[in-house]
Amino acid sequence: MMDGYRYPEHIRDGILRFNYPNGKMAINLPSFLPADAARLRKLLKTVDLIYIYEERKQIARELLTYLDERYDPKKTEAMLREYANATVDLRTKEKEMEEVILKQAETVRRTDRHLKSLPSRSRERVPWKEKQKGYKNDAAYNNGRFISVQAEGKRYERNKEIIREFLAG
Repeated sequence: MMDGYRYPEHIRDGILRFNYPNGKMAINLPSFLPADAARLRKLLKTVDLIYIYEERKQIARELLTYLDERYDPKKTEAMLREYANATVDLRTKEKEMEEVILKQAETVRRTDRHLKSLPSRSRERVPWKEKQKGYKNDAAYNNGRFISVQAEGKRYERNKEIIREFLAG
């Protein structure tokens, strides 16, 4: 072991700590990972500059183990299915509401001369449109969640790949 360098501490409570002659560094892994490729490479480059060979490999293996514990492809797949199904259901309800609105509007137009016996147009159509708008907003939210979960899964996979390349090289 080189003079002045200390063996890196293990990942504890999701924090990776480094000690080196000029100071120390702590990385909060839950907020750092999954990182984009540039940030992860920068971290690995820092590790490469600070530590000797065995310590570098140990840190990379600890990061890989942490990623494996944190990311479950089956869980991500299940979440993607759930969001996709919910989005499809909400889009279907939105289209059904559109049909109901058109039918209501046609009924009002046909019975225009008997308008006094029917509820006012504004009172009749607004709840239907609000319901449709709610379905549309919920579908957009679910679609956004689907995309973010999918992107996070890809980032985890890419992080593992980069760390494996670091271990191999």
